[in-house]
Amino acid sequence: MNAGRLIDFVRTFVRADVPQAELPNTGQVLDLLNQAQFEASNELGLPVKYAQVTDEDAPFNLPEEAQDTNPLIEVRYEADGQTRVLPIYSVERAGLEFPDWQAGKRGEPEFVIDGAGVLGLSDVYVYPDPGPSDWFVTYKVRPDDMTSFDDVPFNGELDRFHIMLAHYVTFMLTNNDQRFAIYRDMMSRAGGVRQRGPKVAQNAAYYMKGSWYR
Repeated sequence: MNAGRLIDFVRTFVRADVPQAELPNTGQVLDLLNQAQFEASNELGLPVKYAQVTDEDAPFNLPEEAQDTNPLIEVRYEADGQTRVLPIYSVERAGLEFPDWQAGKRGEPEFVIDGAGVLGLSDVYVYPDPGPSDWFVTYKVRPDDMTSFDDVPFNGELDRFHIMLAHYVTFMLTNNDQRFAIYRDMMSRAGGVRQRGPKVAQNAAYYMKGSWYR
């Protein structure tokens, strides 16, 4: 569902909920839809992409499109033909349990530290550091802002749930709790069917020392 249809739904819902209310203008509704998209995206962890990077030293950064905070969903490490999922720790937890995690310890990795959004840190730290390795990363992506009527939320993912943004924006405008209840119900169902995105293609907009494959 594109932004133009969502704007129409919002205006229809507002008129139904508060018949005497002045209808919001298009620009205001679009701004609110983008805010609703941002909040829902962070909560649901979508859109997502899957990337494969080979022969890469840790720590390393994610592509620029990754969300600014807590972007990591899954990190897998491959060695000797075996792939295993590494637990993801916050910087705070890593500091409490392993105070020397930034000391450059070498060895078989035990977990990943999510450093995204922390000033001076790379997005992905691995403890201990196994040296150049192959990594398979699933990460959350910032959704593109909708700026025209043809744009769609969540970069096109979860199409049948797009209308929940109209319910949420209507709640923002009318304070109708029923709209918020509908939004929360749809958010719950959307979380159960979150889809993984496609592999990310190599892009000159970001820099990695390893090789990224389509």
